[in-house]
Amino acid sequence: GSPAMNLFDAEASEGAVTLTSGVTLPYAGTHQGKITLGVRPEHLVEGDGPFEVEVALLERLGAVTLVHGEMNGVGIVASLPGLQSRDVGTILKFWAPEDALHFFDQDGSRIE
Repeated sequence: GSPAMNLFDAEASEGAVTLTSGVTLPYAGTHQGKITLGVRPEHLVEGDGPFEVEVALLERLGAVTLVHGEMNGVGIVASLPGLQSRDVGTILKFWAPEDALHFFDQDGSRIE
């Protein structure tokens, strides 16, 4: 789909996933070690959450505005409803519902 899913390198351990950007999220899976976390831009919700994004560019598409930014040096895209305005350099916080987080092993296979 477009925009593409955000993919983050991470380390899974019992009860938590830690992204290379430093973000830690709950994890109920049994797979441990290096994994990839995927979250679609439309599933990132603006509000008090662990994803702190520095705005680099806004792409106003009419029905949605795509926020392109960085989270501790890692690129990320979030989709906000409607036409939005945010200043470049602003830090926005996002969260995602647990059922919107997708986990993949090093071979790219989905981890349930």
